[in-house]
Amino acid sequence: MRGDAILASILTSVVAALGAASRNVSLILQPSVFTGGWGPIAIASGDLDGDGIPDIASSASFLDKVSVFVGQGNGNFAAPVDFALPENSDPVGITASDFNGDGTPDLAVADFTDQGIVSLLLNASEVALAADISATDTSIALTEAGQLPASGTIIIDAELIQYTGKQGNTLTGAIRGVNGTVAAAHAAGAAVTFIPSTG
Repeated sequence: MRGDAILASILTSVVAALGAASRNVSLILQPSVFTGGWGPIAIASGDLDGDGIPDIASSASFLDKVSVFVGQGNGNFAAPVDFALPENSDPVGITASDFNGDGTPDLAVADFTDQGIVSLLLNASEVALAADISATDTSIALTEAGQLPASGTIIIDAELIQYTGKQGNTLTGAIRGVNGTVAAAHAAGAAVTFIPSTG
């Protein structure tokens, strides 16, 4: 079994995956390069979506975000999905591990500020919309909400949504399109990701 290497380039804003051509680690194939936003400075790998294929997460220092590249199983990765971090946090370090014991890897990000912030992004890859929602709905039915706290922030597609309550598998009191995102309609089955508070 041979391992591959991944690296991030803060100057050229790319994440590259390199496959070993043989057991001699000095033999490296031409890298596959994936654009990762401006300033990817650190990377972590893990099966973030539970399909058995390693994925890549990179911290984008200049954009205050984490980018996740979903692995395709053939050395290629899908276009990045971005998750916002606190403004001016300047994330520099990232690691993947199962921090809450639910069997799926989460992400912890060290931020380069004088506030000593570590951002924890809990993996909610199995949570999805149970029904369509419009751009104005304030109750959001999920396939499974047991792992989500009683209030917090989620992201669906590109929309950030704050919710203030939870009844069974339904999030209530939703405030739509927060933090400059746009409230939009979303179809049943769309992935729902919890964005934890930081501190």
